[in-house]
Amino acid sequence: MSRTRRLAAAALATGALLGAAALPASASDGGRDRDHRHEHRHDRDRDRHDRDRDRHDRDRDRDWDWDDRDRDRDRDDRNRDRRRGHGLVLRAVQYDSPGPDLRTDRSLNGEWVLVKNTSRERVRLGGYTLDWDGRSYRFGRMTLRGGEEVKVHTGHGRDNRDHVYQDRDRHQFDNRSGRITLRDDDRFVDRCSWDRWDDGRVSC
Repeated sequence: MSRTRRLAAAALATGALLGAAALPASASDGGRDRDHRHEHRHDRDRDRHDRDRDRHDRDRDRDWDWDDRDRDRDRDDRNRDRRRGHGLVLRAVQYDSPGPDLRTDRSLNGEWVLVKNTSRERVRLGGYTLDWDGRSYRFGRMTLRGGEEVKVHTGHGRDNRDHVYQDRDRHQFDNRSGRITLRDDDRFVDRCSWDRWDDGRVSC
């Protein structure tokens, strides 16, 4: 073999060896790139998971705050109702005084409204009103114990634990139909209505 051919053959062999040696390095670099991309994606997923968990914790804390506020509000409402005695109800109304409508106290006091405390707590009636046809009666300083009731008469008389008087000189209720409302400082508590079929008296 000539010297030229031997040199050419040696050069080809050297190139083949260099190419073979370069292949593992390229494969290794590609593997490192893939590992790096995988780690980067894993880091992004982990960060997203942490953000989602933080958002969930904030939402849960906010929900707990709302639950606490709702429980506090319900407790305050129950305590206020207990203090203000919202077991107070209208029990009956004698809207048509028996007999002819005269302006005597006997006739006027035959017209009345019965109010009862259905709760077990004492109820201070100061601040409560009875409202009907643009008119109103405001209770004075008196207390109803649990289960007690008081009758509010139209005419004149001396107030006691069972009877109070509006001291009016005219009958107040329409004998055909009407409605009376019990309020606590303008807050609705109870209502009772009647019509001409109720024979002068209605149970509420």
